[in-house]
Amino acid sequence: MHQPMRPWELADKLRDTLGKLKPGDPIPAAREVGRRWGVPEGVAQQAYALLEIDGLVDRHGPWKPATVAAPGRRRHPRQS
Repeated sequence: MHQPMRPWELADKLRDTLGKLKPGDPIPAAREVGRRWGVPEGVAQQAYALLEIDGLVDRHGPWKPATVAAPGRRRHPRQS
């Protein structure tokens, strides 16, 4: 049976996508990411929270889109 994708697995997949964007570029909404990857919106939100902790994403509140963080804000990715 297929296991649902976990937030940290989605976060790892999103790193590649975000790496193609420039700092300050908006990132897709969690709802869109959920549809694209076939996961609940909550899983996408948790993945973005992990990416924010790692310094890859800046979230600006509910009415402004999250953006790719500037390189100076980026932290080292979590160790597996």
